Amino acid sequence: MTSIYNSATGLFSPGPNLTANAGAGSFAIPLPDGRFMEFLGASTATNIYDPVGNVFYVGPVTTAAVGTGAHAIQRSDGRF
Repeated sequence: MTSIYNSATGLFSPGPNLTANAGAGSFAIPLPDGRFMEFLGASTATNIYDPVGNVFYVGPVTTAAVGTGAHAIQRSDGRF
């Protein structure tokens, strides 16, 4: 289960379910098309969140497990 935060009201509402469990080190980055890539900590799994459809679907697999303290930095060419 996830939660969606509404900054106008300051409240959370229930969101869609991830396709896999998220562990320590989970984080998300925005994609150029308005979607978000969620890196699911303690694994190599990712999910893509589509805010228009309010749904997660399976994303690409990372080359190594994401763990505690994981993060991404955007490069000058726009890649992470």
